[in-house]
Amino acid sequence: MCRLDLIIDIGASNTIIYEKKRGIVLSEPSIVAIKNVNGKKSVYLAGSEALDLAKKKNRPDNVNFIYPVNNASIQNIEACKLMIKYFLDKFNKSFIRPTFVVMAIISCGLKPSERKAFENMFFDLNIKNVTLIDAPIAVLPKVGGVQFVMVTGASVTDIAIVGENGVIAGCSISISGTLIANRFKKYILDNYHLIVPLSRVENAVKELSEMSLDHTLSTFIQGKDEIDKIRRKEEIHSGDLQKILIPTINDLIQTVESIFRIAPENYQASIKNSGLHIYGGLANIPHLDNYISNALGIPVYVDGSIEAVATNCAKFFKDKVALNKMLGINGENNK
Repeated sequence: MCRLDLIIDIGASNTIIYEKKRGIVLSEPSIVAIKNVNGKKSVYLAGSEALDLAKKKNRPDNVNFIYPVNNASIQNIEACKLMIKYFLDKFNKSFIRPTFVVMAIISCGLKPSERKAFENMFFDLNIKNVTLIDAPIAVLPKVGGVQFVMVTGASVTDIAIVGENGVIAGCSISISGTLIANRFKKYILDNYHLIVPLSRVENAVKELSEMSLDHTLSTFIQGKDEIDKIRRKEEIHSGDLQKILIPTINDLIQTVESIFRIAPENYQASIKNSGLHIYGGLANIPHLDNYISNALGIPVYVDGSIEAVATNCAKFFKDKVALNKMLGINGENNK
């Protein structure tokens, strides 16, 4: 029987599937359109197709749109199963269903019950060989040594110091791109008296994100007036966003400092040399590396690709011994 070795990273915003021999085979929004006919639910669309349909005014009345994952945990396990099955069928066109061997990337801050939900979801899909890997372990730039990493997502950020035996110190916090967008949406309402859809605010955040006070950016944003509900545009600036962005990044920095302080002293010198590696959406903020580096006094390296975690995790296809040691698994499983 055919076997496919996969890395699956199910995020609140995007789902990435990496296949051992082909690399990234799927990168889609984590949304599923569920069709309800006479009480029976089935997948109508998922991923980018579902997102495109959700944006249309004319769409089927019996279709519900669900984001199955939020705050790094599965909120709707049935919808998540339907979405993952749709994705697996989409990239795997073989008439013979292969045996899937999966490394599933999860947040390091999940409770045991939340971790179990991921396992159960895969088991229900008849995927019995699944290994859960904390994102800070998966994203390590190399195997060996002590490394300090931050993985930012749509709903949470994982911060951890990782060594050869796994996570030495770490946590997961609810600071994310979505949090920044929601805070900025409230700021626009409070200061410009403009009601703006979150998706439009998220686009403005992408355009205006800038950590350097020496650079000024601007864009126009359209919404409804808070009082008379008339549509109007307002010009907003990077200085507006910085009132939200800088305090939020400072909160991140405080958490990083706390993790660093509780690390054993013999690791701290190594961390100061190797620096902090930041992955995910927040890493795309211009001059973020300089801002955090100046605050912490250590080198900072950024990679804003949404596929970086899954791509880096691929190193463990060749080194299961190192992975099992980090996960506390005896023996070399999943050969």
